[in-house]
Amino acid sequence: MNSQPISLVQISRALSLSPGTLSNWQKRYEGFPEPASVLGKRRLYRLEDIQAFMTRHDLKTGDANSNTSRKVSEEQRFVNYLTNELRGVHAMGPEMVLAIASTAFRNYPQLHEFRKNHGNPHSIAEDLQLGAEILTHGAMHDANFDISDWKGAPLSLDPIAMADALRGLLNQITGRQYLGMYTTSTSVAKLLAKIANGLEVLDMCSGYGNLLREYHAGSRRLVGQEINPTVAAISRVLAFLEGYAVEIYSEDSLANLHSDWMTHGFDAIAIDPPMGMRMRDEQINPNDLRWTFLPQSKPNRGDDFWIQSALAYLRSSSVEVSFRAAIHLRSGWFFDGSEGPMREALLKSGVIEAVIALGNGTSAGSGISTNILVLRKVGVVKNSVRMIDARDAGHLVNGQRSFTNEEINSIVAALHGKSAKNSDSKIKVLDVSLGEILENGSVLNVNRYITDAQLMKSLHESIQIFENAVHSLRSAMSQMGGALDMTSSHRLVDIKNQYDVEFKMYPLNQTGSDNSPVVSLFKNRPQGSEWTRDDILADDIVVSTAGSQLGQALMGSEVVERNVPWSKVWIIRIRSQAIDPRYVEAWAKYGGLELQIRSLVSGSTLPMLAKRDLDRVELPVPSRETQMVIAAWGEMATSMANVFKNFAESQNDFLTSIRSLGTSFFSNFKNDGKNQ
Repeated sequence: MNSQPISLVQISRALSLSPGTLSNWQKRYEGFPEPASVLGKRRLYRLEDIQAFMTRHDLKTGDANSNTSRKVSEEQRFVNYLTNELRGVHAMGPEMVLAIASTAFRNYPQLHEFRKNHGNPHSIAEDLQLGAEILTHGAMHDANFDISDWKGAPLSLDPIAMADALRGLLNQITGRQYLGMYTTSTSVAKLLAKIANGLEVLDMCSGYGNLLREYHAGSRRLVGQEINPTVAAISRVLAFLEGYAVEIYSEDSLANLHSDWMTHGFDAIAIDPPMGMRMRDEQINPNDLRWTFLPQSKPNRGDDFWIQSALAYLRSSSVEVSFRAAIHLRSGWFFDGSEGPMREALLKSGVIEAVIALGNGTSAGSGISTNILVLRKVGVVKNSVRMIDARDAGHLVNGQRSFTNEEINSIVAALHGKSAKNSDSKIKVLDVSLGEILENGSVLNVNRYITDAQLMKSLHESIQIFENAVHSLRSAMSQMGGALDMTSSHRLVDIKNQYDVEFKMYPLNQTGSDNSPVVSLFKNRPQGSEWTRDDILADDIVVSTAGSQLGQALMGSEVVERNVPWSKVWIIRIRSQAIDPRYVEAWAKYGGLELQIRSLVSGSTLPMLAKRDLDRVELPVPSRETQMVIAAWGEMATSMANVFKNFAESQNDFLTSIRSLGTSFFSNFKNDGKNQ
C-alpha cells in the first residue's frame, strides 16, 4: 500500500540524508520521481518512490551517499587548468572561452579528426584563428601556450565532453547576458523547441546556440543570428564538437533584412530575445519589407520588431500542417496600454494562435514573469486565441525556473488541444473568442480570462487535497511535539552557568599568518552561479555580506548542498582543534556576530558589509567545555527552527485546502437563474 505523500525534507530525515542530497539528485539524475500531489506551492512525494529511484541508481542512505557526487571529467579538468592559467591576462568572459577552445584544438588533433566523416559544410578555422588572436593580444607568451609541462594532462579529449565542459564554463562565468550576447536557458530552450518544431529552424538571437542545439537531432537546417562575433564563433565551435551543422550569422538581427528568407521561409522560428531591449535608430529602416505593422509599432522597444521579423520569415501553414513561431517575451507586452494597437493589428490579421503564461525565473537576472507568444500564418482569421496558464509549472533553483519533461509535454499537449499522458493539473487551458479579447482592449493577459471560477476543482479532488493536508499537518505537529520534548530546561541552566567564564578574543583582521587559529576569506561570484566544494569547505562558517540576507550565517556544507544564492560572502575557516566549528556557527547565527556588525552596515538600497569593516570583528573563544555547551544549544535552536518552518508550511497548506474544499462545496449553491 502506498504511503501518504510527504515533503522531500521529511523524506531526507527518514532516510538519514543531508537536506540538499535529494535536491541534488533531482537535478543530476534522469527519472527522479514526479510529485504524488501538490499542496499550494509544495510538492509532496511518496517515500517508496524515492527508495525505488535510489535502488535503480545504486544510491545509499546516510553517510554512504557521499559517493554520489559526479566525477570530474578529464575534459573538465583540462578546461579548469587552462582557465586558471589564462585568467591573469584575460577577462572572465566569452573571449577566454574561445581562447581555451583554440588551445584545445591546437594541442589535440583528434578534435579536428572527429568531424572528418560527418560532412560538415562549415569550417571553423576562422573561429579558431580568432581564439588564437585573443591569446596573442592578451600576452605574447600565450600564443605559444601548451600543456606539455602539466603532469596531469589528459592523453586525449572527447569532443562532446569537451563541449559540455566549455558550456559549463560559459554558464559559470557569464550568466545569461553578456554585452551583445543573449543565451536561452536549457529548460526554456526545450520548451520553445517543442512548441515550434520543424526541419528548417531560425533563432534570431542565438547566443551560444542552446536553443538550436535542442533541434539538431530532428532538423535539416539550423540558422542563427548573433550580434556578438566572439559568441557566434563559440556557438559554431560547440556545434562542431557536438556533431551537427549550423549557420550562424554574426550580425544585428533587426537591422539586417534577408529577402531570401522571406521568399523561402522557415517552418519553425524560436526566439528568446533580450527583455525590454531599446532600439537604435540605425536598426529600423522604414522601407524594410518585414515591418508590416510599422505604424502600430513602438519605435523605442524591440518586442514589436522581433514579432514582425518572425512573421516575415515564417512559412505559411495549411490547416493540416502547422508551422509556428514561438517568442519568449516580457509579460508587460501582453497588457500594456501603449502596445494595444500592435496587439489589435495582430489579432485582426489572425496570426496569434496562443499565449502561454509562465512563472518568474525563466529569464535569468530578472524576477519578472514571462509569456510565450505563439504565431501561425494560416491564411484565415482565427476566431479565438488559446490561453494556457502554466505559471505553476516548473520549480526554481537559484532563481532559475526549470521544467520537467512531463511539464513540457503537458504544455505542448495543451497547445495542440490534447490531454497529455499523465497530464499535469497545473496546466490550465481556455479558448477565448477574438471578439471578447478585442472588447477587452486587446489585452492578452492570461489571468484576465482564466479565473478561479473556471479552475474550480471537483468536490472529490478537494476532499483528496484536504485529507493529504491533514496528514501532512499531523506529521508536522508530531515532529514539533518531539522537538519540544527534547528541549529541557537544563539547557538554559547550562548556559547560565557558563556566563562568567573566561575567554580570549581573536581579532579577525590578524588571522593571516600560518599560525592563526582562524582564517577570514572574502569571496564573490557572478549572480546565479553555484558555490562548489573547492570554494567552500564543509566546516566553514559562511556569512552573507550583501542584500536582504546580510549577516545570516550557514555552515559551508549547507551552502553547497542547498545551492544558497549568496554572491558576496565572508568565510570564517577554523584551523585549530581548540576551536569547535559548531561553537563558531552558534556564535555567528544567534547573536554574537550580529552584536558586532550591527553598526557596520552601510547602504540603503543594497545593505552591505565592507571587508575593511569586518576586519574590526573579534571572535570570543571560551574553554572547550563552554564551547560544547554553546554548540549544543545552537544545534537545538537550529533543529527547532527547521521544525517550526515545516509546521508553518503544513499549516498554510491546510488552510488553503479548507478554502478549496469550501469553494468546491458552495459552488453548487450558485444562482442558476431558476426559482427553487
